[in-house]
Amino acid sequence: MAGIDPARMSGSIVPAQTIESTTVNMAKLHKKRTSFAKPAPLSTRAAIVLDIERMTPEGRGLSHYQDKPVFVEGALAGEQVQVRLSAEHSRFAEAVTEKVLQPVELRRQPPCEYYGRCGGCSVQHMQYGLQLEIKQQAVAEQLSKLAGLKPQEWLPTLTAGEWRYRTRTHLAMLWDKQSKVLRLGFRARKDHEVVEVGHCQVLDPRLSELLPALKALMLQYPHKERLGHIELVAGDEHRALMLRLTAKADAAWLSEMTTWCEAQQLQLWLQEGEQTQPSCHWPAPEQGGLYYTLPAFASRFDFTPADFIQVNPALNRLMVEQAMALLAVKPGERVLDLFAGLGNFSLAAARAGAEVIAVEGTKAMVERGNANAQRNGLSAVQFHCADLMADFSHQSWAGRSVDKVILDPPRAGALHAVRHVAGLKPSKIVYISCNPATLARDAAELDQLGYRLIKAGAMDMFPQTSHVEAIALFEPYKRGGQGKKAAAGSALARRYSGRG
Repeated sequence: MAGIDPARMSGSIVPAQTIESTTVNMAKLHKKRTSFAKPAPLSTRAAIVLDIERMTPEGRGLSHYQDKPVFVEGALAGEQVQVRLSAEHSRFAEAVTEKVLQPVELRRQPPCEYYGRCGGCSVQHMQYGLQLEIKQQAVAEQLSKLAGLKPQEWLPTLTAGEWRYRTRTHLAMLWDKQSKVLRLGFRARKDHEVVEVGHCQVLDPRLSELLPALKALMLQYPHKERLGHIELVAGDEHRALMLRLTAKADAAWLSEMTTWCEAQQLQLWLQEGEQTQPSCHWPAPEQGGLYYTLPAFASRFDFTPADFIQVNPALNRLMVEQAMALLAVKPGERVLDLFAGLGNFSLAAARAGAEVIAVEGTKAMVERGNANAQRNGLSAVQFHCADLMADFSHQSWAGRSVDKVILDPPRAGALHAVRHVAGLKPSKIVYISCNPATLARDAAELDQLGYRLIKAGAMDMFPQTSHVEAIALFEPYKRGGQGKKAAAGSALARRYSGRG
């Protein structure tokens, strides 16, 4: 890729690029649509050769056959590939690359031996610089097409390296009663099979090294049909294993499992039968639990294996630092943090001298958020529990004036929330998104409500996958300066919400 050295991009921040000056130069890679003389129906062909025209936001190649779009996994723009049909729909088809006939320079040999079978990392065949650029373009495309918006400035794409970043993983277990075979690993791509793995290149090495022994331990369980799944989690210092069982654990086996966990200094948590939350089996709570830190804000966050945390701690640190820089909190200001979780952003804002109203949807997270604030000596943070996907205007905290707002919603977005916070007239709104489509929808609504998109950019929380996260800054329009796309944006938001 001209102008980009992928090895150099594994540092903290990729140099800022505008979408117009993209270094991938997709235009050069676009090709004419593939055509055939009187072709057979797509579903009846054993193999099809396609020319890939461009990349889609989720990292698949796009071609056409019989004037029908075909989305091709494992293909890059400008390549000619032989594909196998994986699904055919009325308006489009999906396919998987079987052989690359004419590769482009942006392709690399996937480093992982499980690539193509494991359902986790779908874009390892791309050089890392291309992965980053596609994600930035995905944010730009959704904002442009769905909301008709473009930020005044594109932020640098945040990255913290492409390998060994993940501090949480879910391991599936599948017991075949007929063959008496137990499989332990990751879910396969597009089916319910389990791909057995002995290591994982995106997993924190402290967790990856546990994989070989876990299979042998699970094989010793006397009632394999009761095995559910395993969660492996790492904090800054400690590791934990959470085992889901459909019935109470076998006592003799549990004793042996505990002995192994003690030798590994691995916390053991169990969720048995009808339990809705796991409990710590070993060690005793006073011996220290899981935690992560944000050194830039002198903050420590205690959590359990069942709590939501960002799985890429290095990127999380960069994300919180960037969010606080955009929010520009001043001492004495009041900040509203919606979808606050454990206080990932709340404690950073409080450390800057703000009074923080932190709101989260689950009682357990609110309790841990308040405990984290107290443990860090931040009395100016108060956590509240509320359903932020519904009307919350009746809540006691909801009517208080605020200076700035930060939101970190789930994939469904924050349509109700942005309508409310715009009425509070904060000077800045920072929106953290794990779904560019709902970010675009909510950005259109904010534009209609008088808030202009100032800055936006992608964040690579999940390298080697097509998952895209984004961050955006909104500020009030100057009087009389509401956006040209405001009316269209509001109509789009109503369509998503069913209003109007």
